Amino acid sequence: MAKVATGFMEHHKWTSETPLSELAKYTEEINKSLRDDRKVRSNAKTRFRQLGLTKEQVEVLIPIRLTGKREEGRDTVDKIAQEIVENDYPSEKIKEISNNLAGSAPNPVAGSSRLTLLRKKLQNRGADHSKKEATKIPHITTESNKIQAHRHIFDEDEGFECPEHYYLEKVQERLEKCDIFLVSF
Repeated sequence: MAKVATGFMEHHKWTSETPLSELAKYTEEINKSLRDDRKVRSNAKTRFRQLGLTKEQVEVLIPIRLTGKREEGRDTVDKIAQEIVENDYPSEKIKEISNNLAGSAPNPVAGSSRLTLLRKKLQNRGADHSKKEATKIPHITTESNKIQAHRHIFDEDEGFECPEHYYLEKVQERLEKCDIFLVSF
């Protein structure tokens, strides 16, 4: 969160001149302070940049985390879709596979996302409409929508920290550099 980033900056008096080796000492401490949430980590990175650290310094403090998509022993969604199409599974079997796929996710939002990806992969492999429909699990979709709506309301209450790249001044600078006369119609 932005408060965590601001607190570390003020306490340690970091600047853009602070060596990366010095910042690396605090990586683990910062990661413990941040929830394991991509949005929170992103907000903290943005805040460190706003407070004057370079992109390299921020990457040392908050390294990119692997999402865990490559777990051993778990088939990828694409392989699952291929198996469904090749074996011409009935709707009941597809429902069972879909439930297992969504159930293996850490939360309903991730489960719903996995099911959406499965439908997309099935579509890419030419599966018929009934196979894609069999992957829909209404209670997971409903729960996912509730969680996302709650998060949206919470984000509105907390406010949104817009990345510096989208500040009006930065956008105006980029627009001023555009030469519209080079574009041919």
